[in-house]
Amino acid sequence: MDEVRLKQVKEASKYGQKYAEEFFESMRNPENQGPTFDWSKFPNMVAGIAAASCWTAMIQSDMESIVKEAAFKRAKALIEENEL
Repeated sequence: MDEVRLKQVKEASKYGQKYAEEFFESMRNPENQGPTFDWSKFPNMVAGIAAASCWTAMIQSDMESIVKEAAFKRAKALIEENEL
């Protein structure tokens, strides 16, 4: 992997992780949870939303899978760390 590509992958991964962290903090407030909200579904939910938001963060579309994976893993870790 060339240096430019490696930098893009790192930035995409960092974006996904940060997105999951910020969304997690927002969802900790019960007022932001709808009647069907379920923490077990949170990692998939945040991964999809993070990947869909790549264009707003000026992340190349081929990096969406990296953003999605990073967001999913971080969201899952946050749930486990907080015993939710």
